[in-house]
Amino acid sequence: MSLSEIITQLESCGYRCEAGPLERNAAFVALKEMAESEQAEYEPYFGWCDVDGCEYESCNNGGCWKETGYWLCCSKHSAMHRAGEPQPQMKQSSINREATRGPDGVLPY
Repeated sequence: MSLSEIITQLESCGYRCEAGPLERNAAFVALKEMAESEQAEYEPYFGWCDVDGCEYESCNNGGCWKETGYWLCCSKHSAMHRAGEPQPQMKQSSINREATRGPDGVLPY
């Protein structure tokens, strides 16, 4: 259970638990702010899928359509690649990232 889910549950039950009412004080407010920032800052280990319009996490490390770039793809788009389907449109930010690769294929630091 994530911190955000705990906060939502506490709010929905009126800040009551099996032990009795909880105090909604500065500590709770700080906890809620932590939960909100936790959601905004989440970055998956492999990053996000590079396909335009896709909001899923990537599950590979650049093997799909590698002739055109080092694309990170989710399981759906990885399956498309394995099935031999054509490369979909990639996100502009991903295209821009790939354009910065050197002749050795490495991104600049």
